[in-house]
Amino acid sequence: MTLAERGIKNPDAFLVGNEGEIVRVIESAGKYSISQLESFHKHCESEQLAYELW
Repeated sequence: MTLAERGIKNPDAFLVGNEGEIVRVIESAGKYSISQLESFHKHCESEQLAYELW
C-alpha cells in the first residue's frame, strides 16, 4: 500500500510487523457514512489489509 496515495483516505494508524509489513490498519470512523465505510472496506480488501474501525 502506498501512503498518501491521491484519492485514497490514508488510515489514522498502521500496525507494522518486525519485517516492516503492515499488520493492521486502524481508522477512526465514528462519523463515516455507509458509503465511506464501504469504500474503506473495499480498499482494505483489495490491498488484503486487516483493519479496525473505532
